[in-house]
Amino acid sequence: MTELLWARLKADLRCGLRRGAWYRVLRRTVVDAILDVDHRPMTVLCDHIEFTSVRPQRWTIVERPGEEAGLATVWGTSYAVCPSCCHRTPFLHPGAEARCSKCGGTFLVEWPTSTPTPGGDRRP
Repeated sequence: MTELLWARLKADLRCGLRRGAWYRVLRRTVVDAILDVDHRPMTVLCDHIEFTSVRPQRWTIVERPGEEAGLATVWGTSYAVCPSCCHRTPFLHPGAEARCSKCGGTFLVEWPTSTPTPGGDRRP
């Protein structure tokens, strides 16, 4: 039986994947992986993505690139991605967990090491 894998971008790269969102891996080779992106296969180089065998159940905080346009620009320097439905939302009130306004799920927040935690200190 093949192990189920999940993948997401590990770099700011324009390749058709949403930053912070997890995708199911359909097939993986040494060089690339084929991901399920909106029920369509997409090939991405393995160097650009990180893998895990269990789909994470934590909000991902994504730093917004400076050239990004659209709604995300009014959200500030970062936004959050729901681990269940991949909905993007501004994260205005830091906390340990948050509820998704789209799917209704409540999940812990995966704070990056450079982001202050709710107590004001920085993660190690």
